[in-house]
Amino acid sequence: MFNYSPNTLYDLVFSIGLVEHFENTEEIIGIHKKYISNEGTLLVIIPNFKGINGWVQKTFDKSNYDKHYIPCMERSVLHDAAEKNNFKEIKTYYYGKYSVWLEDVDNKSFLSKVIVKLMWFAGKVFFKLFPFDSKQFSPYIVLVAKC
Repeated sequence: MFNYSPNTLYDLVFSIGLVEHFENTEEIIGIHKKYISNEGTLLVIIPNFKGINGWVQKTFDKSNYDKHYIPCMERSVLHDAAEKNNFKEIKTYYYGKYSVWLEDVDNKSFLSKVIVKLMWFAGKVFFKLFPFDSKQFSPYIVLVAKC
């Protein structure tokens, strides 16, 4: 991806689970752009570890939390990175009413699994009754930008 020069450009480039592993958000967004046609769209989805799910990751799965570049998990950072790469019609938003999870759940302690499962269940019930997306509770951040 970093050194490859594509022969074909695409109308949609979808990236999930990549951007948040690099410290230079602007550069990694720019690398995506070389794959997009002049009328194309970039769709990026990253986890939101700035809210409750970040606390879960940091508390119960620190090794997973440490694999991520947390400062990029701001709507403004994604927006600015797209703007600096000359994207147009830039939208960023929180997605998903609520979710928490553990990676490699089979290797977590019983207590960790129970606590996270209870948090997951309680949040799902609450957000079924009162649905809204937010920085504190939504599990993902989305960037949509046009060339």
